[in-house]
Amino acid sequence: MVSLREAEYPSIWQYAKDNNLTVVTKDEDFRDLYFTKGFPPKVILIKRGNCPTKTIEAILRSNLDSIQKLLTDPDIGLLILK
Repeated sequence: MVSLREAEYPSIWQYAKDNNLTVVTKDEDFRDLYFTKGFPPKVILIKRGNCPTKTIEAILRSNLDSIQKLLTDPDIGLLILK
């Protein structure tokens, strides 16, 4: 397992890009990286304040179709969920 807990945003971005991963985050800095660097990696930005993990899980589960489209469409790199 790779620990990126203390990594800077650009390092996380590069790791995700190198390993064909999607970044799932609540941090707007990754949206900014998407706009400045493009994709890959793809980004799922969850626009919700402090909330329990159960809420994040519910958001992801209720948007499964949109997430699958993001992951399969080569022209889409950013998904914003509320």
